[in-house]
Amino acid sequence: DIRNGQYGPYGPATIAIDDGYRDPKSGQWVDRVQFIRVELSGEKTPSIKKGDFLEISGKLVFESWEQGGESRSGIKVKVTCINLHMPAAAIACLKQSGFANNPQGRPQQS
Repeated sequence: DIRNGQYGPYGPATIAIDDGYRDPKSGQWVDRVQFIRVELSGEKTPSIKKGDFLEISGKLVFESWEQGGESRSGIKVKVTCINLHMPAAAIACLKQSGFANNPQGRPQQS
């Protein structure tokens, strides 16, 4: 639901956080993804695309609402600062050459 306004993109979005880790018993990399709701303000928001690596700072906001006659609640991040670290296209190149999803930053051995 992100819209482009006079001062840049704004609105609600969901970001995926890669929370992967190396299993100490097997030594294998375990992918784990967490999804977080964010609210973009539009000011100082760079042009971002799905798959970009971002750094986000903000304030945690507690929300409550009614859905289907039931009370619901959740937490979102009201973004105060967002930095683009690496575009999705660059990440795709790193994955193709074996450097992404590898915590040591070396090509994976086959």
